[in-house]
Formats: sequence, structure tokens, C-alpha cells
Amino acid sequence: PSPGPSGFFGPFPGLACPVRREAGPPRLSATRNSLAVPGSTGYRRGVTRDAAPGESPWRVLTVALFGMFSVSFTITLLAVSLSTIARDLDSSAATLTWVITGPMLAFGVVGPVAGKAGDLWGHKRVYLVGIAGATVFALGTAGAWDATSIIVFRILGAAAGSACGPASMAMINSVFPSHERPRAMGYWSMVVAGGPGSASRGTIGIV
Repeated sequence: PSPGPSGFFGPFPGLACPVRREAGPPRLSATRNSLAVPGSTGYRRGVTRDAAPGESPWRVLTVALFGMFSVSFTITLLAVSLSTIARDLDSSAATLTWVITGPMLAFGVVGPVAGKAGDLWGHKRVYLVGIAGATVFALGTAGAWDATSIIVFRILGAAAGSACGPASMAMINSVFPSHERPRAMGYWSMVVAGGPGSASRGTIGIV
């Protein structure tokens, strides 16, 4: 049926014309360089920047990269020392492979969850909690008394440190204008990819 004066269904006055709502474009929030999509957490609660107004983006980048390197290079730091650690803890090198494998799994599993936590409670807060947790568990790793304790401390430390990945990326994207983000994220990628490798080469050189 064709639309009529009484509605979509022509001469039937009791049927109202259905209203079609078109989805509008994503709504820009009041925050600089922030985009809130209807239905998202940012749209409902408002998007906030993690850096104070007027703060240098490069200073934020430096802090973010320092923390990211601190938590990423520790993943493979003990790779060349497994046999020595195994003798000290009266264990085997096969058992202590979990000192490397466990943190890698924790980093990959907990990272996305930490990213969502940053969307809900703020990326700066999640970043600081991740750094603090990684530091505490690193101290626990240094004082481990057997194979089980060192594996547990390493996994928990990597789980806490994995929060720094998505949090640092979000902080960088929130403070840099669009034309400078590729260069900033290039530095971020270099640190994330080069952290484990550079630490291993440095350890091998010392040994």
C-alpha cells in the first residue's frame, strides 16, 4: 500500500505512520580528540582525558613508554638464566620454563580485560595500578623460595603489567593530535617490540 494522508497504510485512520529513525553520526564529546559513539560507555558517562590541560604530550609519551618498557622487558629477562635458577631452587629447567611461558600467557589474556577496565575507570588509574602491581610482584620474584613461588609471582606480575599496554596506548591517543599520533605510536610500537629482545641481548652480553 502507498502512503496516504492518515498514515503509511492509506485510508486506515487508526494506523499511524511509522517513524523511521536514522542512526546519526558519532557524537563528538567536549574532550579534545575524543569520539563518543551512541551506546558506548563514553557516550553515557562522558569521555575524560587522562592528561591535564596544557600538559606536554611528549612528557606523557615518555612516562608511558618508560612504564611499558619496564613491564615488557621482564618477560624474557630470565630466559638465559633458567638453568642457574633451577639449581638454586632445587628444581629443573623444564619446570621453570613456566617462568617465561606463564607471563606471556598472562600478558595476552589479561591485557584486553585491562583495556576495558581503563574505559570504565580511567586509563591513567589503570596504568598506575599496573605499574604498582608489577613492581610489587617483581620484588616477590626476587625473594622467591621455590619453583612454585617464582612462577606464581612472575605470572601475577605480568598480569598486572599487562594493564600498561592498552592504558599507555589510550593515553597517547588522547593527548596527541591526529597528525602526530602515527609518530607517537611508532615510538610505542618500537618499545613494545624491542623491550624483550634488547633485554635478552643485554643479558647474554653480560653473561
